Amino acid sequence: MSRLVQTEAMLADLSALELPQLGGHYGNDPSVGVPGRLLAEIPYNPAQHLPTHINPLSVMGQATDQLYVREVLPRLPLSMRVITQHSRNKTDSVIDNHKLYLAERLKDAISEAVPHTSDKVFAYHVGNSGEVVSDYDTDFIEVGDDSEAAIAVADLCRDGLAFVISDFSHLPLHEVENGHFEATVGIKVNHPSDLGFLPDGVYALGGEAEADTRTVKGQNDANVMLANYDNLLKTRMKQAGLVMAQVVLDHRYAQASGFDISAADESIAQAIRQATTHLA
Repeated sequence: MSRLVQTEAMLADLSALELPQLGGHYGNDPSVGVPGRLLAEIPYNPAQHLPTHINPLSVMGQATDQLYVREVLPRLPLSMRVITQHSRNKTDSVIDNHKLYLAERLKDAISEAVPHTSDKVFAYHVGNSGEVVSDYDTDFIEVGDDSEAAIAVADLCRDGLAFVISDFSHLPLHEVENGHFEATVGIKVNHPSDLGFLPDGVYALGGEAEADTRTVKGQNDANVMLANYDNLLKTRMKQAGLVMAQVVLDHRYAQASGFDISAADESIAQAIRQATTHLA
């Protein structure tokens, strides 16, 4: 059983009618001679059927002493892509490492949530030169800048169900021409400091800018700025066509997943529902 129980349930409900590009758990074209959901038993026609299609246990066949085949909606594997993207900020390497750790744990959790052993997960990491991907089952796609990263991710999301795991601060998917994110779930990973500054401190914001939280007003102003930036990133992704979920690194779970499984599960499952409902 996957730790992402609601996510697994949502994936199990996807069908080929909802995601025609990749097939789903049942196709929409009746077939014979393959496993699937029974539609009817039809008379065997040697001009259309192979002898191996004959169903020796057919009730109709036993009742009429004729040969019948099973017509079914074929069972097809669910196929999806899980893409992690990270642009390293050299001035904030500790936080960068925490976000990358969180993204990797999320990728593993989503991969575990596929409901059937025949379902397939294709994992990719889009990053800069010098990054090392330790997972043997993850394809590394090297890019030179943010625009290249966005184009690479958009290409991976063009067909079928995809999950993009990133903080989205250096992933301008909204700028990709002819981007297609019809069934893409964006999972925004955050360090707690992305969403709120602690009091009694001075925080570097890049360049000469600082956030001074040593006063109540200073902390409030700084946190409003963070909230506005967080909303801006999510709004841009939604405008591109992604459905967004959000997961925050939680040090209470550092020895396990790095995040609150229950909260993440609910957020991701809701995003899958939104991303696939309009395709039904």
